[in-house]
Amino acid sequence: MSPSFLIVFLIICINHSLVIGEDPLQLKLVAIVHRHGDRAPLNFLPGDPYSDDIFWPDGKSQLLASGKDRLYQLGESLRLYYDNFLTHNPREVRARSSDADRCIESAEMLFHGLYKAKGRWIYNSKTDYLPIPIHTTPTMYDRMLAEGVYCPVLNKETQAVFERPESKSFLTKYSTTLAVLTQNLGLKFNDLGLVFGIFDAWMIEKSQNYKLPSWMTESIWNDLIEMVNLYSTIQNDSPIIHRLRAGNFLADLKKYFIQSTEPSNGKQPVKLITYSTHDTMLGSFMSTLKIFNKIRVPYGAALLIELLASPDNKQNYVQIKYWNDTHVNEQHKLTLPFCESGQLCKLDQFLDYIDQFIPTDWESECSLNNTESGPSAEDNKRFDDQENDKGWEWVGIVAATCLSIITVIIVMLFASFAYDLYKKSYRVKRSDREKQEYDRIL
Repeated sequence: MSPSFLIVFLIICINHSLVIGEDPLQLKLVAIVHRHGDRAPLNFLPGDPYSDDIFWPDGKSQLLASGKDRLYQLGESLRLYYDNFLTHNPREVRARSSDADRCIESAEMLFHGLYKAKGRWIYNSKTDYLPIPIHTTPTMYDRMLAEGVYCPVLNKETQAVFERPESKSFLTKYSTTLAVLTQNLGLKFNDLGLVFGIFDAWMIEKSQNYKLPSWMTESIWNDLIEMVNLYSTIQNDSPIIHRLRAGNFLADLKKYFIQSTEPSNGKQPVKLITYSTHDTMLGSFMSTLKIFNKIRVPYGAALLIELLASPDNKQNYVQIKYWNDTHVNEQHKLTLPFCESGQLCKLDQFLDYIDQFIPTDWESECSLNNTESGPSAEDNKRFDDQENDKGWEWVGIVAATCLSIITVIIVMLFASFAYDLYKKSYRVKRSDREKQEYDRIL
């Protein structure tokens, strides 16, 4: 073990013990919400020299090797940070993930660094890998962690916040940079979404040591970063967006917090819940809790939401930390503006605040039950019909296969029967010829 690793370990332990020393509280539950690791670009501009599959062999949007390593390191760091609290029992974990491949794989890598097979959990002496169940919901039905879920009211509100005059101010502030982009790309930039999409691909290509366009300057690059951060801030700047995008996550978090304050009755207590998601969703959760720093959520960034109890177990508190750089072992303890004590919030006060953002009926609030609201219900029915069609398709395939096999068997039996008749007939004719020949000789 290297000296630098020992120093980092000591710093983490000392930092954590100071927190416990200042507030003699007992940690009861940790919720970790993290963005997936580094991925391949989602889309490319026409003529992008790095759009070929040879540069992204696993395909667009898929987790890169650097992304896998980032989440593995995050898992190792979390093990050091919570080693006095967590065991290696997989039953103490509840894991949820967006259904995107990059999120599921990120969750797997996180647990690969965080949990090891020890004691009765060892199943093979050649590996210490410990499987952790990770639960997902198909993107079409995921109202908690997936990006782009269909919600007419949410879509309309998101469009409205980007149409505000203050949201259009970037056209003036960054007019020089936008003019350079238009000149070189032939695109007209009227909204931040286009800037966001173009920069996303360039940022990833740069991280993989691919060359940026020759006309890209440091000044233009810095302007692009500022516009992307502005986009990440505006897209969640509305109480309606908070309720419809973050509300279901807050409801799930509330459920686990309440369960953790109740007697376990001999059951294995849940100590850790994890949510593997996207920057849009994590940014929305932080914006709803008034702790967003107005900087796009980086790859592998994690929000650590801790539930603590007083020594007499009569009072519960919530404390939130932000780990926004997985290569630096530094957790930023965040101040909750809606709590009296700021960084350490009484659970009752925390729950009272988030209750206003938890939908009573998400589908109704999204206007999904309104026949004029759009194709959501039809899409859901079409999805179900497609699944049913697939089922009947397989029934047809199996039936056709069985019929073919039966036909082949019948043909083979008929051929065998015909061959037997032929052999018997041949033997009779041969016997008659032999008898005639014998009589002639005599």
